[in-house]
Amino acid sequence: MMTTTSEPSDGLRSLRRVAASAPLLSNADERRLANLAQAGDKHALDLLLRAHFRLVLSIAKQFSAHCASDELVSEGLLGLLHAANRFDPDRGTRFAAYAAWWIRAFMRKFSLANRRIVRAPSTRVARALLAGIPQQRSEA
Repeated sequence: MMTTTSEPSDGLRSLRRVAASAPLLSNADERRLANLAQAGDKHALDLLLRAHFRLVLSIAKQFSAHCASDELVSEGLLGLLHAANRFDPDRGTRFAAYAAWWIRAFMRKFSLANRRIVRAPSTRVARALLAGIPQQRSEA
């Protein structure tokens, strides 16, 4: 059962503390950490991700009306990790701008998948199939 409480969990509180204590990175630091992370340096990946937890938390506020905050944040962290694995620092884009797209995409997908208990058909073909099914009428 999904709860939408406004009280953050212990994990979310500790994540907020980590996000608040993480330093902001310059463009050169982002590129250096991204290059090291792509080379397999787990410590550099950890520093890059920690520096952008703040971004995940701010984007989660936009989606918080639809889902529980801690679930959205965990999906956003998956999006952040996905962005870190796919990021190409040689293209001249800031990591935060690139990661924001992936974070929103993961949160949007999660939000849409968990908005209703019974999902309505989302494609035109599925809606047409549903419309073609005769409805049962109860005779009382």
